[in-house]
Amino acid sequence: MNNNSVLNEPKAMKTLIINIHGFNSTTNSNTSRALKAHFGTQVVHSLEYDYINPEIAEKQLDAKIQNLDKLNNDLVLVGNSLGGFWANYFANKYSIQCVLINPSLNPYDSLVKYLGVNKNFHSGELRTLTQENIDSYRKYPVIDRPHLDKIVVIGAMDTTVDYNYTLSVLGKYHQVIIEPTEGHNFENKSIIIKAISDMMTTLHG
Repeated sequence: MNNNSVLNEPKAMKTLIINIHGFNSTTNSNTSRALKAHFGTQVVHSLEYDYINPEIAEKQLDAKIQNLDKLNNDLVLVGNSLGGFWANYFANKYSIQCVLINPSLNPYDSLVKYLGVNKNFHSGELRTLTQENIDSYRKYPVIDRPHLDKIVVIGAMDTTVDYNYTLSVLGKYHQVIIEPTEGHNFENKSIIIKAISDMMTTLHG
């Protein structure tokens, strides 16, 4: 991260993992729990945000990421599905390394099937997704920064996100891991853990 923060100061060797959950999920997702169990709760920071309204989500996530940066550690952004959209967005904005798991880089298309009332997978909360919400994602263009370290983890059996679009955006310059037997929700969390560990190793040479 090199923008609006204390980035000119020397970084500590400790790395913080910033985990952003997907649509209709919470910080208590299976991925979040697996990461905290492996890396520790002091290392993994799972961010809650408004997964319905992107304009609110952008402000919430921006503030939380900047606050974590003030701790003066290296950061790795990790995002699954819609969380991958936001992880990629903030990785580009602040030059943060990231690991993207089945990222939904075109939520204005992939979220259409969820128009209407949705029940949160973990909390049971009912939220309504409108067409206006979906269209608002177009305010946050999907770009890439070729010289920024990114690892993209894709489940070839994913029927929720079109990974061909992901490859068209990120496949040329970044490490891509395609798991032939995994779907949208990775059952084998060790694949994700290894990708994050590899990124952390890259940070510290």
